[in-house]
Amino acid sequence: MSKFAYKLRQLPDSTDGHSLFDRVWSIVKECGEEERHFNQLQSVYRGIASTWLLATFAAVGYLLFSKDTQSTGNQMRHLFSALICLLGAWGIGLIWLLDLKVYHRLLVAVFEEGRKLENEFNWLPRLRTNMYRIERKQNKSRDPIREMLAAYYVGTVTVCLFAFWVFVSWYLRKICVHHWYYCTLPGSALSVAVLCRAFWWTTPADLPS
Repeated sequence: MSKFAYKLRQLPDSTDGHSLFDRVWSIVKECGEEERHFNQLQSVYRGIASTWLLATFAAVGYLLFSKDTQSTGNQMRHLFSALICLLGAWGIGLIWLLDLKVYHRLLVAVFEEGRKLENEFNWLPRLRTNMYRIERKQNKSRDPIREMLAAYYVGTVTVCLFAFWVFVSWYLRKICVHHWYYCTLPGSALSVAVLCRAFWWTTPADLPS
């Protein structure tokens, strides 16, 4: 028995009629509210990432095809487009870290406290315990939910980085840089390595096995 559960059991019934059941049930409901709160925050962050991606390509489209920018040379438009795509990838990457390394960990912490209460008081619904068992059966070291969420962020960041290297290649070719692919190919490989490392870093299982 955990110390917290032991203290709950030792508390006397209050004068207003609150029993052990009432105290435990109020804590379980609070855990549920916090879980919904953090889940909603994560949904908002994924919506922001999608909006950021659309805004990035809207800015690139305006820069390339607007009449107001036609007086600027192709080289500079390609250079500015590459910069916009790089900033877009950077912004989505920051949202990715906030989502999975901050708010998802807070969500897991609340979930774990609710699961401990279910283990201590067998009259509670076994919702979190059953969810935990399903996740443990799928993978003991990686979080399958985090992997799906991280795959979404990998896709959005990859689109921005791909466009970034395309525009960089066009810019280098326009300014007559010989062997321009010596710059873009290693950079592309480095981008893939960074994405793989970020995916691995943001998807470990926080719940104990």
